[in-house]
Amino acid sequence: MEGFLPFQYLGVPVTAGRLSKKEASVLIEKIVERIRNFGSRKLSYAGRLVLVNSVLTSLYTYWAQIFLIPKGVIRRVDAICRNYLWDGSTEFLRAPRVAWNNACAPKNEGGLGVRCSETWNVAAIGKLVWWIYVMPDNLWVRWINHVYLKGKNWSDYTPKGDISWHWKVICRVKDRFVQDVGSDFWRCQHYSVCSGYEALRVREPGVV
Repeated sequence: MEGFLPFQYLGVPVTAGRLSKKEASVLIEKIVERIRNFGSRKLSYAGRLVLVNSVLTSLYTYWAQIFLIPKGVIRRVDAICRNYLWDGSTEFLRAPRVAWNNACAPKNEGGLGVRCSETWNVAAIGKLVWWIYVMPDNLWVRWINHVYLKGKNWSDYTPKGDISWHWKVICRVKDRFVQDVGSDFWRCQHYSVCSGYEALRVREPGVV
């Protein structure tokens, strides 16, 4: 039995190269569909906030652990969630009540506890970076060492030549952590997407 890339598997596109906006549009469609399903319930603002923080972000989280999602798609996802939170629909023409960066701050810093989609995506891919640091016997890490690293130090490694786009993404995420957090971060014995997100997220002044 033969197949051709890209194709759908477990609700996400399987592709050999960079995820295109067209392929990622499935994610946007799923979020909009979920909002429409809840639209008839006339949820309060507090109810919509719960929905954004749980149901809608869970759809995005699933994708974020697999792909580095195009920035245009991330902006669209954030816009849909923001519009639904403020107005209960996917389109909102008035100025938002709070800047989205402030809304993404934790509640104890004056925010609404909404996740920043772009930062969460980077933190999710960061788990692969951490595996390469601390799990040398992992089958996937052994393959990475054989094909790409070839004995080079992972901390100092820079990709060169015509190599996989997915590998370039992992290397970019490693460099992002080193730049924003520091190389010592990878010495931790346990990594979670939440811990990576906390390390990367921008600290905003409290919302009054």
